[in-house]
Amino acid sequence: MSYTELGRRVTKLEGRVTDIEESHGASIYRLERRSIRSELIESQLVDGVNYLQAGMARILQHFGLPPIPFSPIAMPTEEEIDAVLEDQT
Repeated sequence: MSYTELGRRVTKLEGRVTDIEESHGASIYRLERRSIRSELIESQLVDGVNYLQAGMARILQHFGLPPIPFSPIAMPTEEEIDAVLEDQT
C-alpha cells in the first residue's frame, strides 16, 4: 500500500469519525432535552395530582362524607433513583 493510498484511507476514516462524533453529540443533546422535558412534565403532574386530591377531600367533606385517604405524591429522591439503577445492573 502506497503512502498516497494510506493518506486517502486515513482522510476517509477521519471523515467518518467526525460524522460519528457529530451524530453522537446531537443524540446526547436530544436525549438531554427529552429528559428535561420529562422532568418538567412529571413535576407538573405530581403537583396536579396532589392539588386534585386536596380538592376531592374538600368536596367529600362538603357533602359530609369521610375523605378517602391519599398519600401525597412526591418526586423520587436521588437515593431512590440510585437504588433503582443499581437493581437494574
